[in-house]
Amino acid sequence: MPPPSPSSALYLKLLPKTFYVYQIPSDASYSSGLFDHLMNDTHGAVRGGGRTAGPFARFVSITRTRDEISIVVDESIDAELSRHGVRLDPSKKSPWRCVAVNGPMEFSLIGVLCDLTTPLKLVGISIFAISTWNTDYLLVPYDKAEDAVQALKNDSWTFTDDVNAVA
Repeated sequence: MPPPSPSSALYLKLLPKTFYVYQIPSDASYSSGLFDHLMNDTHGAVRGGGRTAGPFARFVSITRTRDEISIVVDESIDAELSRHGVRLDPSKKSPWRCVAVNGPMEFSLIGVLCDLTTPLKLVGISIFAISTWNTDYLLVPYDKAEDAVQALKNDSWTFTDDVNAVA
């Protein structure tokens, strides 16, 4: 389904980095500093053609439920998790690419995720969605990223190459 609005807030960008999704059991043992470490960037990240150091320079999303902790980052954090006592099951980590909605979007917009994911469903591409206050992020399997972009373009979604368009 095409975008619900022609607004540039709904333009898309395929982010250049590889993203990783980690699943950790909610009862896993880990050091108390793990999440502080993840939320305070120690590596910097490439953004807008230069390095951006400091807090929030990299993408980190942490969701905890009764059954699991899901961590999404734009770089591999195997070593960091290991240093903090997390034993990784290799089958619970996978590489993804991220299609980001430009944003910020008005809360009055209805069906953006539905409209965005329907063309991917029709070509058999699975997604991992993350929503924030300002925008949405769709992670697609690494090896399906170009197919996802083409499916969305075929459905009238606009991609931008503006490096500053999506945070």
